[in-house]
Amino acid sequence: MGFFGDLNKLRIQGEEMREKQDVKGDMANAQAKMDALNNAYKLAAPQQADPASEARRVEATATVQSASQTGMVVNMSQAISATLLVMLPDGVPIPVTTQLLVPMLNLARLQPGAQLSVTIDPQIPASVRIDWSK
Repeated sequence: MGFFGDLNKLRIQGEEMREKQDVKGDMANAQAKMDALNNAYKLAAPQQADPASEARRVEATATVQSASQTGMVVNMSQAISATLLVMLPDGVPIPVTTQLLVPMLNLARLQPGAQLSVTIDPQIPASVRIDWSK
């Protein structure tokens, strides 16, 4: 058939694809992906430090209860949902579930049962910060 026959087949295939396309579903999927990325970027953005919270911050030890990937990567850091048991210096345990950005080199340190050095404001458990240098 030649060039024009192939061109006609492509036109027919394009029309079939346009008829089958779910624009509303594709837009909803794109919006969900954009929302997930925006949430990941909020994790990566520098947080405004509350001076009162910084003054209450204490060093503690956290035991990893569980950790799972969220599927997001921001600036080569993996977004992780982690459940930690933070043991304060006075012996009071605080369970904390949080999302954190973990540098790729430190992902292996988030095994269940692993102990991590952290700082935390005891009044705001979600304020836990892992000190990766220790």
